[in-house]
Amino acid sequence: MAVLGQGAAHGACTLLHALGAGYGSSLGLEISTRVRLLDDEPNNVPDDPSNLLEHTVSVWEDAGLSRPARYLFWQV
Repeated sequence: MAVLGQGAAHGACTLLHALGAGYGSSLGLEISTRVRLLDDEPNNVPDDPSNLLEHTVSVWEDAGLSRPARYLFWQV
């Protein structure tokens, strides 16, 4: 199994509720994800109900770039 590429994404979200009386609370959430693009099916196949991988490959090919392998899989 060859790793064709890998990447990481980081995000954050702040939940804030402030009342007119001046009371409120804040909770910070850190959201990190690591993804690998593979040419062979991994042991744990991620659930992809939105078909995100195929849409990403479609945009890649529409931009005139060649597909890195015939079959593509990802590992999250």
